Formats: sequence, structure tokens, C-alpha cells
Amino acid sequence: MVDTAKIRKVGLLSKLAPRELETLIKGAKEISFEPGEEVLSQGSVNGSLYIIESGVLHARRLGGRRSVLLARLEPGSFFGEMSLFDAAPTSATIQGVEGGMLLQITRDCLNDFIDKHPRAAADLLQKILKGIARRLRMADDRVTNALMFGGLGTSHLRKEKES
Repeated sequence: MVDTAKIRKVGLLSKLAPRELETLIKGAKEISFEPGEEVLSQGSVNGSLYIIESGVLHARRLGGRRSVLLARLEPGSFFGEMSLFDAAPTSATIQGVEGGMLLQITRDCLNDFIDKHPRAAADLLQKILKGIARRLRMADDRVTNALMFGGLGTSHLRKEKES
């Protein structure tokens, strides 16, 4: 059973009422990870949102023979959200840097939450979409820098953090 008091501190979920949070995480599970452990593999099929409770992970994308660091993910960050909206393979590998704990929320958990708490679900989905938009802007910066300057500049060093 997931500890709702601990989960309530996570930025993405902090504004949910107790009943709403209980509905969302009913069926969710906590997953521990170790340094170096691959939590999600690029190209795999995923149907869950992962929220980082503790620890640090890196999101990397393999291109040819190179692995590119996309983001450093810290407590409060989330990943896997695109798989809630489409069934395409995972776009990056997520690997532990420091051990920690994740909350895995499946598409079924989210759909049940949407049915029972549509207004709270709209707010949550808006926060997720803001995160996607922020990542898209960062990717645009990296592409522009690569095309204009032949490198990634310093924008690739930004930390990914849920606000």
C-alpha cells in the first residue's frame, strides 16, 4: 500500500484532495531502484506515468552509437507521461544515478481517476501537459543549438524538475 502522506508532498500530486489522491493511487505501486539500474528502456512499450519520490535518474536517448543525456530527473519530476496518450515505444532510457523510489501510476489508474474526479483530473493533466511543453521547448533549444553551433550548448545541462 502506498503511503498517501508521503505522496502528497510530490509536486504533481500536492494539490489533490485526500479522496482524489486515494482514487488516483489505488492500484498504483511503489518501485525502488538502485544506481545504474535501468528503470525503463528506450523502445519498450510502457503504459504508466512514473513520479520520482526520492533518488536521481538520468534520461538518455541512444542515437546511432552515442547516448545523449536528455535530463537529470530528481524528486518531484515525472516521466513516462507520453505513454498515457499514445502507445508508441518509449523514447528514452531511464537509469538510476542515486537509488530511490518511484510511484508508478498506470493508464487504468488514471482513467478511473478521470471518471471519478473529472475536475481534479483536468488540473492534473494540465500539469502533465505543461511538463511535456517544457521538455519540447528544451528539445527545440537543443536542435537549434546543434544546427547553428554544431553542438548542444549548455541548455542540455538544465535539470528537469516539476514546478
